Amino acid sequence: MYMYKEVQLGDFKEINESSILKKMTDNIAKDKQKVVDENYEAFSTLLPNLIEKHAGKFVVMRDKKPIHFFDTMRDAVVHATDKYDDGLFSVQEITEEPIDMGWLSCATV
Repeated sequence: MYMYKEVQLGDFKEINESSILKKMTDNIAKDKQKVVDENYEAFSTLLPNLIEKHAGKFVVMRDKKPIHFFDTMRDAVVHATDKYDDGLFSVQEITEEPIDMGWLSCATV
């Protein structure tokens, strides 16, 4: 275990390295979930227009925008994973019926 100096009201506090890692991991997961939620909200708003041109396709969403369209979910996930190392994307199927894609709708969270 390492000793970290944390200044808090003039004290020094011992912090377990694994607790720091857990906090960092939790924050990253929360950030990614926020991005996925924002992408889904944008996707839902854009869906009527997307259905007209891309029905049945899979879209990679990033920064609340549709970035790329693919014929298969696999192609969309592979492309997005290769292109966006930070994992801040989501993949949605463009359909009028709601589909629960499980962990894939969250891409890399």
